[in-house]
Amino acid sequence: MNKTFILLFACFHIFIKSQETSTDNTSQLPPAPGYPADRKLPDPYKGVSVHDAPKDVVGKMNLEKVVFQPDQPAEFPGGIKALKQKIYETVDPYNLTDFIHWGTVYIIINDTGKIADIFVQTASNNLKAEMKTALEKIKTRWKPAQRKGMRVNSLVSFPVSFNFNVE
Repeated sequence: MNKTFILLFACFHIFIKSQETSTDNTSQLPPAPGYPADRKLPDPYKGVSVHDAPKDVVGKMNLEKVVFQPDQPAEFPGGIKALKQKIYETVDPYNLTDFIHWGTVYIIINDTGKIADIFVQTASNNLKAEMKTALEKIKTRWKPAQRKGMRVNSLVSFPVSFNFNVE
């Protein structure tokens, strides 16, 4: 019994000692062969200016760290046509009291594919509220825009119109 206890104690002691954390700093290791030590990823937001933004959204949206002309634009699965279809299915027409509504929707898509900000340029307050509500209900993730091979925040805009005039 004593031999078994000593053997178990010795094994347990080895397992405990093997779990100690190392104090070595891995950042001091040399780079992998063929990989330059001073390589830095390009800043995808370098050269991006708020002056490139559409005048309608300046001061109305948070445009910090937003690319306006990405190498590859953000995409909704199925395209803008599929997005508009989802919007039309989500909007409650009873909240739109006038017969004709039109405007432009601006959306900031962040680098993870989520909608970060919404602005609707229109004269109809009802349309503004309905569009924001409809877009917030749509939880489908976008494919984020890319610039310099990296995912970035981007601005997407598209026109929208509702015509309830029955002739």
